[in-house]
Amino acid sequence: MFKKMALISISSILLSGCGGGGESGDGRFAVSASAGEGGTISPASQRVVKSAQATLSVEPDAIYTIQSVTGCSGSLDGNTYRTGVVNSDCAVTASFALKPLTISLDTLPQSVAENTSTPLNIVVENAKNAPIVAVKAVGGYGLNSISIEQTSGARFNLVTQNVDRNVSVELEVAVQDGSNASRVIAQRFSFVIENTSFAAPLARYQVITENAARILALTEERQVSAAFSGAATVLAIKHNVALKQEAITFGNNSIYGELESQLNQNPVATYLAGNIGDTELSTAMASIESLMTAHVAPYIASINQSMPAIAAQGVSAAFPHQWHINTELNSVSLFVGNAELGHVNNGKWAFNSDFEYLDAVINSDCSL
Repeated sequence: MFKKMALISISSILLSGCGGGGESGDGRFAVSASAGEGGTISPASQRVVKSAQATLSVEPDAIYTIQSVTGCSGSLDGNTYRTGVVNSDCAVTASFALKPLTISLDTLPQSVAENTSTPLNIVVENAKNAPIVAVKAVGGYGLNSISIEQTSGARFNLVTQNVDRNVSVELEVAVQDGSNASRVIAQRFSFVIENTSFAAPLARYQVITENAARILALTEERQVSAAFSGAATVLAIKHNVALKQEAITFGNNSIYGELESQLNQNPVATYLAGNIGDTELSTAMASIESLMTAHVAPYIASINQSMPAIAAQGVSAAFPHQWHINTELNSVSLFVGNAELGHVNNGKWAFNSDFEYLDAVINSDCSL
């Protein structure tokens, strides 16, 4: 009898050790939970009735993500772990992994001016330790037109030098998570160094190239010249006065051909493509403007020759002398854009009252 009871006791102990036991007096089993570094799992322990399931909440810390949750034949859905049916004591273990490092720039615009210092702040996320940040220029035409000064751990100044055109620069930002050499990231960012000192001349040159067809045709100048010449002749006959008229040669084909050729080469487009600098563009445009002056010179002479007879009738004289390039109006004209004759009003040119007759002539109404 004693031996039989001893065997039953030993069998019970053995069954308990291999999972066949653990049921408490209230018919429940223990479900315990533990978490590795980087998060929590709760509750740490609970008791469930036989064949029931336990639910646990898994919460990673800010810079961690859930790597795995195992035990009790369960499954993870978002941040909730649900065990399988529990028929014995069991344990759930949660492990977490650091999120990858990320980099962003909170102060770098798409473009910066030449000869300036621009702050650059590197924002590093998911670093466990104080990040080690390095920034260097690695590419772009403006590679040698910038220096980088580190002012604190993740703060830098981008110091730009004078450039002869808008140039791109590619920066490489490298970050290491403290002393952990296995936690690194490198990312590249691009921006443009603007040739701000050349902005005004460039705008002028763009107006010229955009008005190339109008400059070659001289439509406005031909119209004004013909109108004034005709009016001067009529007035001279009417008042029986001699009209001083010198022979003027119009249409120099050589000048026209060379001007057309140089305008068609479009040095502004070549500049914007990064193939020439501001010095080369200025030289090319100076040649074009010189040809423009020669091209329009006969019409300036014709208008100025007729103007005294017209002015003698009490009309304010408007003697043209040069082209006026207006970037606000995108216009090239002998009269429009001349601040002595008028002004820009709500984006349009308005002649002063003394010179309103010019508007009529330019816009095809040749009455004076």
